[in-house]
Amino acid sequence: MHANLGWAPDIANSKDIIYIFNVGDAPYVLRLVDDKHYLFIGECYIYGIMYGEVMNQGLVEQKFKISNKLHLGIGTKRLSRYE
Repeated sequence: MHANLGWAPDIANSKDIIYIFNVGDAPYVLRLVDDKHYLFIGECYIYGIMYGEVMNQGLVEQKFKISNKLHLGIGTKRLSRYE
């Protein structure tokens, strides 16, 4: 595990996961809600991974099904992982 300087939304915590999507301008913070659902926390800035620096470092690819249903009542999107 590497430690990089960065920032994330105030509601992010140390158990959240940083994801880099093939589309998008920034890494994103997701929180695992259950075995197949994630809560979208928001964008983040992590020094050293903002401009594609990690794309050739053996990242694990996952597919997500994105839903705009607001199940958790805090105004963020819930993402479903499917395999």
